[in-house]
Amino acid sequence: MSIKKNKPVVGDIVNATIQHWRTKKTRFVELIYVAEDSCTWRTADDNSKLSLDWDVIDWVQS
Repeated sequence: MSIKKNKPVVGDIVNATIQHWRTKKTRFVELIYVAEDSCTWRTADDNSKLSLDWDVIDWVQS
């Protein structure tokens, strides 16, 4: 099933897998779904924008 079909509700915290666009390395982080004009995800620890260098490739609701 596509992750786009299971978008979290704005404000939900998810455990996400992110992938760097160039190196293809992955990391596991806690993110908040925000769906703002300037970004879609923020980090759960300090509420900063997720860098455009990273793509969210998977998530699980916390």
